[in-house]
Amino acid sequence: MLLTILASLALAAAASLRTSLALFCLALVSFLGDYTGPLAPWLAHPVTVALLCFWAAIEVVAARTFLGGRLIQSVQFFVAPFAGIAMVAVFTPSMGAVHDLAVAAAGGAVATILQVVYMGAFFRRGRLPHHFQFLKESLCVALVLLALGMPSLAGLVVFVLLWLALQQAYHWRQHFNRPGSICLG
Repeated sequence: MLLTILASLALAAAASLRTSLALFCLALVSFLGDYTGPLAPWLAHPVTVALLCFWAAIEVVAARTFLGGRLIQSVQFFVAPFAGIAMVAVFTPSMGAVHDLAVAAAGGAVATILQVVYMGAFFRRGRLPHHFQFLKESLCVALVLLALGMPSLAGLVVFVLLWLALQQAYHWRQHFNRPGSICLG
């Protein structure tokens, strides 16, 4: 049960990093026959794999430009929490209504926290370097594969990501609460 929760949180974190890429990885794993969850037949359909591949390619290419990156980031900001909840709800076995709701809410919260911190970094520093984008996309793929293969390691990665996100938010708060700086909150 704990491994299921850790895998769910890893899938939610992957969805917050890049929704289309996380779904594409799950579709590819389903297509190869390594994932047999409730949506595996739908995800393994060649048309679904092609559409997710196209969507992921558009996101990756659009993120390379400043305007495209802002547009993708703005859409991702609103989609990520719902994608995190959906990934948790769909890809984990049912363990009771209350438990499923709590795990889905935790997955949505993880996706929201990671997305808010990433969006803050994006809008504060401008367009992030290409190697950071590559790292983000590689981490998304790794989280999906780890969630399916080694959920305990995937959960550890998610908790490290949350710790880093909270540390970054703490540093921003200290920076904006200095005497003489403008603070809106």
